[in-house]
Formats: sequence, C-alpha cells, structure tokens
Amino acid sequence: MRVPDLDPTGEHHGGLPTHPWRYDPSPDLLTRRQLRAAGLRPGGQEPAAQVGYLYRRSLALPVRPMTEARWRSHHRMMLARRTCALCRTVTECCIPTSLGCCLPCADGLALAELEELLALARAVPA
Repeated sequence: MRVPDLDPTGEHHGGLPTHPWRYDPSPDLLTRRQLRAAGLRPGGQEPAAQVGYLYRRSLALPVRPMTEARWRSHHRMMLARRTCALCRTVTECCIPTSLGCCLPCADGLALAELEELLALARAVPA
C-alpha cells in the first residue's frame, strides 16, 4: 500500500477521506455500482470518501423506476447510436465511435476520405 492511498481524514485530498483499493472502511460506504446492486442511488449526496467515490448507504435513495417515457427515450438514444451517419443504415449493434460510421462504409475508405464524409454527414440534418 502506498502512503498517499490512506488518508482517512482527507488532509491531503481536499477534505475527502481516501482509502486504498479493496479497503472496506465502513459497511455504510458504497460505490455507485454497489448502491445500484442494492437498488439504491446516491440521491444528490456528495461523495463521503473515495477509493473511487464512496457514498453513504444510509443517505442513498431508491432507484427511480423506468417509466414508459424513459424507455422510449432509451430506445431513441440507442437507435441513434446504431444508425450510420453516412448511409443511414440501422445496424444491430452500436456504431464504433472511433469510426463514426458502419463497418461497410468505413471499409476501403482512406482515413482522410472517411473524416471528410463524416464532416459532411454531420453538417446535413437527418
């Protein structure tokens, strides 16, 4: 363990207590993922400590349920991530952000050509 990893008072980390990786300072301190697994969310509270950020279970709120409107929004967002910017084809999986277009469109194009086509596609509204 490195010395900077253990700062239970937060003296060296702006007042935020810091603990080393895999250190369990208190059963009340959980990461976002641990809160989510317990069906909770931070609920607006500031982090109480850090390894990543640790939140107090006692202050956490229940996860908000997925409403029909949230599901519609989620499906629209995923549709946008699956739609090629060049040929407007909807793929079964998300378009790689490194390419910005589907694999058939990217295949065989030089990087300069691809960047130019993507810039044009972004300039034209869908």
